[in-house]
Amino acid sequence: MTPERVARLVAVWVRLYTYRLPPAVARRRIEELDADLHDHIAHERAAGTSERRIAGSLAARMVRGLPADVSWRGRMMPVSFVRSALRVAVPTVLVLLVPLVGQLSAGFDWSVADFVLAGVLLAGTGALYELALRRP
Repeated sequence: MTPERVARLVAVWVRLYTYRLPPAVARRRIEELDADLHDHIAHERAAGTSERRIAGSLAARMVRGLPADVSWRGRMMPVSFVRSALRVAVPTVLVLLVPLVGQLSAGFDWSVADFVLAGVLLAGTGALYELALRRP
């Protein structure tokens, strides 16, 4: 994977988490991260770093920055979204506690992938339900 490809992936992520923000705020954040990525790539190339290593570095930065991005978005979002997110997250966690307790006591055999898949399915269903409530 090339650094430019990873930079495009980061750009998609930035546009996703700035969606529905005021245009000036979103544009400023997108431009800020685009400039940072450009500078990072240029600096690493000037230092003679391999393309693969630059791409890996960008991908690692993106993954490490996900919590900060979500936190930044949370400060920009209205309270009603936070309530909707909690209405999805709390039941999802409570339902996933059932197989977790079963695994610890009754010998259920769930892998981490099973929990992730179940969490995605439950959270996705809850998110669709919340969306349906907002847009009947």
